[in-house]
Amino acid sequence: MENVIFCNNNSATSGGGMFMYECFFYIWNVLFVANQSQLGGGFFLDNTTAYICHMTTAVNMANIGNAGYVTNSTMYVRNSVIYGDTNTIDSIFIQSVSTPDIEYRYSILFPVVSYYQDNTCSNVNPMLANPNLYDCSLQSNSPCINTGNNLYDPINITKDVIGNVRKWDGIVDRGAYEYQYIR
Repeated sequence: MENVIFCNNNSATSGGGMFMYECFFYIWNVLFVANQSQLGGGFFLDNTTAYICHMTTAVNMANIGNAGYVTNSTMYVRNSVIYGDTNTIDSIFIQSVSTPDIEYRYSILFPVVSYYQDNTCSNVNPMLANPNLYDCSLQSNSPCINTGNNLYDPINITKDVIGNVRKWDGIVDRGAYEYQYIR
């Protein structure tokens, strides 16, 4: 899947924006904003392997896991932004009978820090335009601009979530949107 926006959806149980069960998928340029559910406001993964690049999650709501809920799954997150989802120790709640295989690389997780991130990740405000009004594009002073890693992007992904050029200044931005103006 690519160039997908899950906005203002509601589920009574699991996965306000997206629910995936026993599957394997790749997803690029995805936005989860203002979705609601009991478990995993943005998304819910169960027995799933997910490769996610250029995801932005913001202002999703759930009783457990505002951004997402992951159980017995493998998830690789690259060049992404998880913003403002603060109801748990990790905005992506992880439940697993074994050690989960979840990695964040070149991502911003704010205001929470994940146990599964490495030193390419940061805990700074990503400076999204206005997520409360569903605008998760980047402000001109965003730390997401030109701080992603081009190696995680397949050569055929040349646009961001709304069709703008992906490598505007030669280095990809973190999150679903690519900043399009000269700084």
